[in-house]
Amino acid sequence: RTVPPSLHRDVLAEFTNDIRSALAQQLDAAVEDRAWAQAKLSIKRAGLGLRATEDHASAAFLASVSSAQELCKSLDAAFDPDDAGGHLQLELANTQFRESIVPDAIVEASSRKHSQKFLSSLIDAKLEQDLRGHQEADASFKAHLSLQTLHGAGAWLTAHPCDEARAMDPVICKVALKRRLRMRVQEADTFCPMCGGTMDTFGDHALVCPCRGDRTIRHNRLRDTVYEDS
Repeated sequence: RTVPPSLHRDVLAEFTNDIRSALAQQLDAAVEDRAWAQAKLSIKRAGLGLRATEDHASAAFLASVSSAQELCKSLDAAFDPDDAGGHLQLELANTQFRESIVPDAIVEASSRKHSQKFLSSLIDAKLEQDLRGHQEADASFKAHLSLQTLHGAGAWLTAHPCDEARAMDPVICKVALKRRLRMRVQEADTFCPMCGGTMDTFGDHALVCPCRGDRTIRHNRLRDTVYEDS
């Protein structure tokens, strides 16, 4: 937040790669580019909130400079908020930021009094737009993103377990994270042993299979849990 992004961008990129590697270790699978792009989004935008530090460094720096201007003026009468001398590299930071948001948002973000949260939301909007428009973004993936952005769809990622009965088993959590990122949970499509339909690689069929009463069991357990907490 206090260092011009261009001075430590490479180090920030290395840190982001470490985060991606840690996620891959947790999932026991390589996190491909599309899944990683989604993981970098905020939870409300269907991601995991694993922000790429180099992508948001300009937003953090500009917000920090903006919030500290008045204090800087009070400490140093010669402080130049417009950075005419280029000591803060504000112009470069602004350029990097403008390149990371959609063009329509540039005017909206022109004021230097925005919070980092707001500026980062503009970066997320550009990333989500690129993700939806990517050549690999087929209809099923776009539908998946729409479902994951519904109100409350990502609440489980920030919820604290109330007791052992509602704590998520590590194996189940791994599958849930893969499904969140539209990663394969099995290598190839197979036959469902219950209904004879296709058990797809993303695990979608497992949630809607009409046989053996799994849907009813899940419904009843959710109903009972809501009743116990009400």
